[in-house]
Amino acid sequence: MTDYWIVKLKEDGSLEWQKSFGGTEDEEAHSIIQTKDSGYMIAGQGWSSDGDITNPKGGLDYWILKLKENGELEWQKSFGGSQHDIANSIIQTLDNGYIIAGYSESVD
Repeated sequence: MTDYWIVKLKEDGSLEWQKSFGGTEDEEAHSIIQTKDSGYMIAGQGWSSDGDITNPKGGLDYWILKLKENGELEWQKSFGGSQHDIANSIIQTLDNGYIIAGYSESVD
């Protein structure tokens, strides 16, 4: 099974920190940005209903993580319906929110 694997490197290429997030099923990260508070947002897909994922919607879901500057999990959210919903891109908006693009097979 696969998880999100986030690796932060120093300027010289050496490892600063690495983190893995997910559950017993497959998760894939598709987009990451650094946020205005020096943290990180990760968007992708989550299949699990356990581990780091709480409140899954069914099938594959958008799975969004907010990390602190040191890579620790600040919060996570799942969005979607009963079918496959996959987030491919995320940006921070001018009002300090986030906008996420991807696709959905769900009708609920």
